[in-house]
Amino acid sequence: MTEVFETYSKRPSIYYVLHALTILTLGTLFVAWQRDLKIELAYRPFVVILISLGLVIVVVNMILTATNLVKMYTVDGSLTLSAGEVNMKSTKISVKDLKKIEVRANDYKGARTSDGSGNWMEVTYNDNKTIRCRFVISSKEQRDNLRLILKQWNDAGVYIDS
Repeated sequence: MTEVFETYSKRPSIYYVLHALTILTLGTLFVAWQRDLKIELAYRPFVVILISLGLVIVVVNMILTATNLVKMYTVDGSLTLSAGEVNMKSTKISVKDLKKIEVRANDYKGARTSDGSGNWMEVTYNDNKTIRCRFVISSKEQRDNLRLILKQWNDAGVYIDS
């Protein structure tokens, strides 16, 4: 079994702008809550506009991420996994040469409002050299195939930390 994943190392500016605005909205809500929503009359329209705009941005962020209208990552390569080797960052690595693999891969496109980009893998060679990449899981089936491949590697004697 072979599985190919998109890899990325950068995110577009819109990703950071949307997250900053979300944090600003949550901060404003927290300050308003701490003050028991007793905001001076002069500042009340500003706070209401800021909270409303922030909530709209949060919803837009969720829609853009879930529908993939705007990719929240920039594809720069691929990660290919098979029963006997890993091809990561244009480097083919035999499973026999691996000491440890650390994987965080629970996020896949279609899970809640996710675009599947919240995953990463770090491979450690027998000589303690490491390579790390972030990758995208595009479906639940692809996530399940990844788990099967990792189980095969674990059965072959590679330490898998997930």
